Amino acid sequence: MTTTQLTELAHRLATINQFKTNEAGQNRLVYSPTWVEAQRQVIKWGLELGFQVSVDDFGTAYLDMPGTTEPEAVIATGSHIDTVAQGGQYDGLYGVLGGLQAIENLVTEFGRPQKTLRLISFSEEEGSRFPDTFTGSKHYTGQQVDLTMKDPAGIQFDDARKQAVIKLMLAGVHHQLPDLPDTFTELHIEQGPRLIDQGLQIGLVKSIVGQRRYTVTVKGIANHAGTTPMNDRADALQHAVDLIVALR
Repeated sequence: MTTTQLTELAHRLATINQFKTNEAGQNRLVYSPTWVEAQRQVIKWGLELGFQVSVDDFGTAYLDMPGTTEPEAVIATGSHIDTVAQGGQYDGLYGVLGGLQAIENLVTEFGRPQKTLRLISFSEEEGSRFPDTFTGSKHYTGQQVDLTMKDPAGIQFDDARKQAVIKLMLAGVHHQLPDLPDTFTELHIEQGPRLIDQGLQIGLVKSIVGQRRYTVTVKGIANHAGTTPMNDRADALQHAVDLIVALR
């Protein structure tokens, strides 16, 4: 990118990160006031740059630069706009604004694309407010989301969702759920040491971690701590330590 383009990207990142609470770090929990401000700003930039902008029922924003010869073929990029509590400045946001900058750069250099280029600013990934994750992309891909779940303050997901989406419906914004794209690429910061350890600027992810979480109860047998020999004890903590070491 040129110096001007890098400056523009840095400006946009700084603009979104100014939408802050009094807490440390970035706090754009889904459907919160800072989240609404950030998503509205992304939408405004899209409208100013000539994108066709849509917002779905979950608040995900779709910025389309329609193709001239194959508009039905969609090449998409993007990421999520929400953060964890007290999150960093780039996680998620970098993929949204980096994608916006990339499409803008391509159009500036080559003109309108033959296929539609789409930026997606997903409403939520982190699960930092409600007890579910990826609700934005789940909705986009037709998966069910529990609308009755509540945040720690007792606010229902569906109520927060409706109030937030209304605030995103700016003039020129369509309220709809677009078809799925043909391809999707996400630019993301590295959340590990591999690239920086090797002095590399970028890497292509070929596989991802699939997480499963378990609750394990380790039971022991109570006995007198002073007079029971170690070989006659069934200490739950020691068993747990042995289990942790074995799993490691």
